[in-house]
Amino acid sequence: MDDQIPWAVRRIILLLTLISVLNFVDRQIINILAEAIKRDLALSDTHIGILTGMAFAFFYAALSLPAARLADRYHRPRVLGAAVVVWSAFTVLCGMAQNFVQLALARMGVGVGESACTPTAHSLISDYVPLNKRASAIALYQLGVPIGSMVGMAVGGIVADNYGWRAALLLVGLPGLAIGILVALIAPEPRRDKGEGESAGAAAAANGPLSSFAKFIALLASRRSARMMLPAYGLSSMVQYGGYAFVASFFLRTHNQELVQWAGSISAFLGLPFGPVSMIGILYGVCSGVMAGIGLWLGGRIADAGGEKSMTVMLTLPAWAHLAAAPFTIGTLFAPSLLPAIICTSFHAFLTGLSAPAYFASILGLVDARNRATVTAVFLIVSTFVGLGLGPLLIGLLSDYFNHGLGFGSMDGLRYSLTALAALAIPSSALLFLSRQDYAREFVR
Repeated sequence: MDDQIPWAVRRIILLLTLISVLNFVDRQIINILAEAIKRDLALSDTHIGILTGMAFAFFYAALSLPAARLADRYHRPRVLGAAVVVWSAFTVLCGMAQNFVQLALARMGVGVGESACTPTAHSLISDYVPLNKRASAIALYQLGVPIGSMVGMAVGGIVADNYGWRAALLLVGLPGLAIGILVALIAPEPRRDKGEGESAGAAAAANGPLSSFAKFIALLASRRSARMMLPAYGLSSMVQYGGYAFVASFFLRTHNQELVQWAGSISAFLGLPFGPVSMIGILYGVCSGVMAGIGLWLGGRIADAGGEKSMTVMLTLPAWAHLAAAPFTIGTLFAPSLLPAIICTSFHAFLTGLSAPAYFASILGLVDARNRATVTAVFLIVSTFVGLGLGPLLIGLLSDYFNHGLGFGSMDGLRYSLTALAALAIPSSALLFLSRQDYAREFVR
């Protein structure tokens, strides 16, 4: 961001970025703690699957739209602050849970709170900064994804190894209680820009008493670009969430011996008990997090610069990035040893980060300012139900079939299921390419 954006606004966007970090720390840390929780509470893999997926995803998706509609009509910093307090409190309760039911209920609460975060934050950013800096501002906010995932995996694993999984959850949950109150008190509610270039009919559908959800959906469905962008987003989310869900399992199954050796060397050097889980948390979390952060920064700059000339860049950039990431997925899965696999997955993270600012900014350009939290929620619902719901499930089903049905074994079964899912990058990119001209014509400032 440059001098066009006042320092007061920059500070608020940095605060939103910190909230984004907390969002993904609290969401992802459960994945690295799963084995410790499973042992302590005597849970099954099915229980763990519910805790990491369904318990969070269902309530997150189901409440995204109501929370977004609330943000589109009321004081957004207060809505966001309340959401942060809610999910942070439930993260703390996760660390106090004594059985599966208590932990599942607490995870549902995390999903309830986080459902309001991104739609509200994106809506605020779209009104805090000018259009030609929107992608860069969103890129800064989206840095919370790799940073939060990195902190969740690396710090969560280390704290769990030394102090237990409960301490890890308490550590990441408590700061959010104060930060939620802070954003509600100090972040200003910006003026909602009514948007430029909308037809009279679209403007009528987006404002006043006619602004019902049914009319909003009709407005969104009338845009040909949106009809192609939604399935493209769903397919790309399947690839990403499916990979995230099983990346640690893949490395532990395929490169476990090397992870044990690396962990032993670090344990001897630092005097701390590191195991293969902590090792993959640090390696994958840090390497992928840093590369994704670089990609986000660069993607925001490219999108802002290209968007001043033609809005088609908002979809061209993610389309090419999705295609280019697929070979690095294959490289990760078929690398002969740990180091080249980590290098390949790091470049995959870079390309994923590169695509995000333009893509999220393009979503905001589908509707006027009074409906931007809602349109973000619609895309997040598709991402959650299709990506988080079907992506890991499809990989699990394929892996079991390749393992038991075809006799490939556990390691190769997972490898080939991840390979099959990576092919979805082709139709996802094709849909984005096809929607470019329609998007440029239908774009709302």
